[in-house]
Amino acid sequence: MTDNERLYESNFLFIFAGALELLPETFYPQI
Repeated sequence: MTDNERLYESNFLFIFAGALELLPETFYPQI
């Protein structure tokens, strides 16, 4: 695995985790 691939993978996981944190606010805005 190259450094670029590792960087892309870590960025994807970071963005994916951020999206998961935003989903509950989208479905349950009252919380």
